[in-house]
Amino acid sequence: MALALGTDSAASNADLDILAEARAVAGIAPRMTARRLMRMVTIEGAKALGMDDEFGSLTAGKQADLAVFRVGATREPEEAIIRAGGRETIEAVMSGGTWRMRECRHVFPTQSAQRAADRARTVAQRAIERS
Repeated sequence: MALALGTDSAASNADLDILAEARAVAGIAPRMTARRLMRMVTIEGAKALGMDDEFGSLTAGKQADLAVFRVGATREPEEAIIRAGGRETIEAVMSGGTWRMRECRHVFPTQSAQRAADRARTVAQRAIERS
């Protein structure tokens, strides 16, 4: 049986931070290892959704989704990611084999996509300023 940890909406997790959820579980179940928590948010989550043939692990033939966090040098990477991983420490994101963020900056496949994102950011900022 898969024991998974996830979130599907801001109604249950305001910032959609799955690693914050893992830290919360660690706080109430201190005997649960960081390795187990990482499995719960990766392969076990994919198994629970019946999608472990496509997602959940870095395996040839699966969709290449990964996140890279700045957590410092460590001999315990799972522990470091659970303890310090999150929005503030994200370095890079790959989705479907394409880098979406590198060096803490969004990566756009075309200049037109970059311009559209810049325009959306400007419009959103103006709307915030007016409210």
